[in-house]
Amino acid sequence: MAIGDKEDYESQIAYYKKMKWNWHNHMVVIPVSFNVEHKEMLGHYKMMLEKSCMAINPIFDKLITSLRTAIAEEITLDKEATSYDDILDAYHLALKNFEFT
Repeated sequence: MAIGDKEDYESQIAYYKKMKWNWHNHMVVIPVSFNVEHKEMLGHYKMMLEKSCMAINPIFDKLITSLRTAIAEEITLDKEATSYDDILDAYHLALKNFEFT
């Protein structure tokens, strides 16, 4: 609310969809459901790593540790086996809309 988004973001999104507006352009904070989008996000960042689309500065040692300890089975991340899984979630969100060729 302090940054201009409404507290009831779900009705705000429904309104924008009803008006056929791109709701991503009208909100500052975009809600992301990990239950719905986790497989897509995991596959996206895995492909970015495999194609060497990025370099991670060594000062981000917890992120590097989380990537090294990440275990995914059938495109589902095993959070119990992953160190610093919250940092890995933040990494997923940061890369969500990053496109590469």
